[in-house]
Amino acid sequence: MGRPKAKNPKAKRLALKKGLAVETRESKFSIDQILEKAQENLDQYDYEMAQKFCQRALEMNPDHAKALELTSTLLLEAGEVEDAKHCLGRAITVQPDEGFSKYFSMAQLLGGQEALELYRKGIEVLTQARDKATEEAEAKDLTRDLSNAYCSMAELFMTDLCDETEAEEDTLRCIRSALDVDKRNPEAFQTKARYLLVREKFEEAKDTMKQSLELWLPAYQGVLENKLEVVDFDPVEVCSLLYTTRIGTSKMLIEMEMWEEAIQVLEGLLEEDDSCVETWYLLGWLNKLRAMLPDGEVGYNANARFYLQKAKKVHTMNPTQDADMISHIDEILVELGPNPNPDEDEDDEAENWEDVESSSDEEDEVANMES
Repeated sequence: MGRPKAKNPKAKRLALKKGLAVETRESKFSIDQILEKAQENLDQYDYEMAQKFCQRALEMNPDHAKALELTSTLLLEAGEVEDAKHCLGRAITVQPDEGFSKYFSMAQLLGGQEALELYRKGIEVLTQARDKATEEAEAKDLTRDLSNAYCSMAELFMTDLCDETEAEEDTLRCIRSALDVDKRNPEAFQTKARYLLVREKFEEAKDTMKQSLELWLPAYQGVLENKLEVVDFDPVEVCSLLYTTRIGTSKMLIEMEMWEEAIQVLEGLLEEDDSCVETWYLLGWLNKLRAMLPDGEVGYNANARFYLQKAKKVHTMNPTQDADMISHIDEILVELGPNPNPDEDEDDEAENWEDVESSSDEEDEVANMES
C-alpha cells in the first residue's frame, strides 16, 4: 500500500462545505489566556482587538460563558443590542448558577418585571459567591457588587416599576439592603438621595448626597491635585463609582444647586476622559443655570459658551447618539450668541486630537494565538 497523498486544499474546503470534515484550529494558548487578552484590550478601549480575541475564544468553544459575556459587551459598544441580548441569554443558559454579572447586564437591557427577576437571580448567585470567597479582598469586592445590585433594583422601582402597588416600600427595602450590606458604599447613599429627591425632600436629599461625596470626593480631589501621595495609585481605591454613575452624580448635584461639588465631579471626569460630550455639556449647562440666578454673574455665560462649544467639537470627533442633547447645546449657543472676544478661541482651535490606532504587535499576537 502506497503512502497516502496529501489532501488538496480545494478538496478540503469542499469537504467542509459538504459537512464531510470538521475544521480544527489548535491554539497554543488556553481559552482563558485568550480571554484575558480580550479583557485587557477592552479595558484599553481597543474594541477591535478585543473582538478578535473574543472571536478566537468562541471558535474554540462557542458556549464559553465568559467569552459570550465579553462579546456582548463589545456588541453593545457597537450598538448591536439584539445580538448582545442573544449572547447574554446563551451565557445564562449554559452557566445559570455561576457568574452574576451577566444577569445584571441583561436586566439593564430588558427593564420592567423581566429585569427584576434577573436582578433577583443575579443577587442569589452573587450572594453565594461572596459566601464562598476565601480571600478578604475578593469578599470585599463582592460585597460592594451586592450593595450596588440592590441600588439597581431600587432604581428599577423608581422608574419602570414605579406604578406597582408597593413600589415605594420596595424601593426603601432595597436602599436599606444596599446600606446594610455595605455602609461605606457611596452609590447606596446616592440612590437614597435620588429617592428623597423624587419625594421632594430637598434638604434631606442634599444631606444624604453630602454623605455620599464624603466617602470619595475629598480623597479623589487630593490625588488629582497632587495633595496626597499615593504609591502605586489605583483610582478604584479612591473612587469606585463608574464614569457613568458619576455623570448621574453631577446631574443630581446640579438639580440640587450644589454647584461647586458638581464642578469638582465634572472636572474630575474630564481628567479621566475628555472625549465624552455629555461631560462638557453638563459643565456648560451648569454655568448657564448659574448665570440665570438673580445674583448670577456675566462671566458664567462666557464659561457656558466655552464648555458648550467644546462639547460641539468633541461631538465632531466622537459623535454621541443623544440628538436631544446636541439640539439643546445648539439652542443655548444661539441664545448666548457669538464670543465677543474671538481671539480667546485661538488656542482651542489649535488643539490636535489624536486617534489611537491598533498596533501591528497586537495584530501579530492574535495571529500567534491562532497558530
